[in-house]
Amino acid sequence: MPVQRHIIVSAPCAKDLVQKLEDYVPMHDGVVAKARWEVEQVELNASLHSELAR
Repeated sequence: MPVQRHIIVSAPCAKDLVQKLEDYVPMHDGVVAKARWEVEQVELNASLHSELAR
């Protein structure tokens, strides 16, 4: 039985929005959590580098 998901997609125009929705492939929650963690680490590192450059 599929699990209900909340999907948030934004695009500058309807054509792009439809394309993104058609291209959407659900990921396993563990994959999403790891990807989210990796993005947070990249953002944190970028923030630290900009602070050190000041």
